[in-house]
Amino acid sequence: SGSGSDAPYQAPTMIREADGKLTARLYSPMGGEVVQASNAAAGVAYQSEMMLKGMGDLMGISEQFPLDAQGYQQAAQGYVDQIVDKAPDMFKADLRTSLEREAKQRTLGMMEEQHRDIRQRANNSSAALVDRWSDNLSSAIAGGNPDEIAAAQGELDGVLAAREALPGVSWTPEQSDNVRIKAADAAQTAIKARETEQKATYKTSLDTIAKAANAGLHGADESILNNPEVAALLPDEYLKARGAILRRETMPGFTAATGPDRKAALAEIVAMPVNTAEDVATIEAFREADKAATKAFDEDPIAAATTYLPEKPKPLPTPDPTNPQAFINSLSERGVYARKLVEGGYADKLSLLSADEAKIFGAMLGKDVPAEARMAMAGAVVGALGDDAATFFRQAGNTDPVLEQSGVLMARGAPEQTSFEALKGQEMLATKQANKPTSAGRIEDIDPAMAQAIATLPGDPVKIADTIMQTAIAIAAYRSPNTADPSSEEAKAVMQGALQSAFGQSTNLRGELIGGVQTIGGRSGYLWGGAKGTPVVLPPNMSGERLNAALETGFAGKPSFDMFGDIPKVEPDLWIAAGAVSAPMKGGVPIQSGLLSDGRITLTLEGGTTYSMQYMSPGGPVDITDAKGGLFVFDAEKLIDAQRSAK
Repeated sequence: SGSGSDAPYQAPTMIREADGKLTARLYSPMGGEVVQASNAAAGVAYQSEMMLKGMGDLMGISEQFPLDAQGYQQAAQGYVDQIVDKAPDMFKADLRTSLEREAKQRTLGMMEEQHRDIRQRANNSSAALVDRWSDNLSSAIAGGNPDEIAAAQGELDGVLAAREALPGVSWTPEQSDNVRIKAADAAQTAIKARETEQKATYKTSLDTIAKAANAGLHGADESILNNPEVAALLPDEYLKARGAILRRETMPGFTAATGPDRKAALAEIVAMPVNTAEDVATIEAFREADKAATKAFDEDPIAAATTYLPEKPKPLPTPDPTNPQAFINSLSERGVYARKLVEGGYADKLSLLSADEAKIFGAMLGKDVPAEARMAMAGAVVGALGDDAATFFRQAGNTDPVLEQSGVLMARGAPEQTSFEALKGQEMLATKQANKPTSAGRIEDIDPAMAQAIATLPGDPVKIADTIMQTAIAIAAYRSPNTADPSSEEAKAVMQGALQSAFGQSTNLRGELIGGVQTIGGRSGYLWGGAKGTPVVLPPNMSGERLNAALETGFAGKPSFDMFGDIPKVEPDLWIAAGAVSAPMKGGVPIQSGLLSDGRITLTLEGGTTYSMQYMSPGGPVDITDAKGGLFVFDAEKLIDAQRSAK
């Protein structure tokens, strides 16, 4: 046949694929051999699929029975029965065998997990009981009660014995001994901590007792001084508190006395014989009480008076806009009380506010408070305290020089409008409603004569100049809020006027210039002609013209001659009327008006309306003296009145 084979030719079977392609197959899918092979493969696939699904399902079922092997075993058997019941007969036996084997293995795994959990719980519970009874034993030992110690020891020993017998833990007797040792160590630590805490508590109480007794007061827990444990733990502090109480009982009015009286009493006490440690402690308590009272009255007289004096200052109420008089009356009473402290020798200078009160009223007068409210408050203070209001403002507003100077001006009788302009101008500068009116940084850049006058004032000239400059800037900002060129002559002129206002200068009803910095001695006339005089700071209501006239009369006096007829003397009538001891002297000779008019004599404002005089020599200023050799001082206002009366 030429085919190379004896097999009969078999035509291929044509099939169409899923994608529509027609292909040839050697055997028909309907053939017996192919069907048998396919059935065998299908059986294997079925068994494999059911086993994979069964294993997954059995694991999923086990998650529903955590640490419950018996419950899982029952559920798994039910699942296997259900799967096998639905399987073809030919697969049931093999499928049951495989699935039951898988369920048994998972049951055994769950039983192992359950046992492990039980062992871990037992271990944790045992460890917790050991910790608890170990702590109980420590507390019992620290408490010192024998019955509680024995009970706690017995409970701990029982727990430790059970732990040593616990399977899988491997707890040894040596570890139990370590627990007992640690419990004892913890007890000692607790005892020391309690002693430390107790000592701190006792120390706080003893310090409080000592401080209270030194202030003449009674501490709340003075009974602890009867506790021998306190004396044993803190012997020094105990003696200090005991001495303070003895000091209080021996001399209850000691801290209420003035400083000199306390010092005198202390000197007598120190001179007395000392026999015991308690005597030493009592003397030391006197020293401590004196030291504390001295410091308190030096730093804060009002607060010190509240602590030490039987007559205490009344608290100042918060100003009530609906009843301003109540605040004025209280502040007026405070002023009287504060002056009594000075007069009684408790304070060396007037102090109207305690430190805490200064903070409160300082906030009420702060820069963020509207100028109108600050003015109202300042007006009430001036109404209550008069000249002493300057002290109030310094204490309450010492961080704000503009407020301080505004209050000082009001207290000294300067126009209230000036203070309002200063406070309002300060507010306008802060809120950008006004430009800074000057580019100058120092008073001498604007008015050298004013800087010269400031140098003669008592106090810190730098601080005074800064206060005046800041106040003047605020006033100028109010008067000229839109200064275009701060370096112009126009701006300088505004600042010159503002500087004078900051010193309280104004014009009275007679048209006279009063207050501020004025030239004294520079007058025309027979004695004064062509003289330049000297710049002097005047109180707000003092006329420079009248002071010049009074000085001219005072220096002219009534000339007379000594017995040799060659040393002129000046009758000191006006000067004595002005509170001076005599006429002003230089080298024992009354000075003449020419020294003042040519600028060689300066007037220094000592306070209020009182002045002293200095002679400007080439080597520096020299004090002008009186006939007794003391510093020459006079009251300018009284001099003006005396000159007016002498006309």
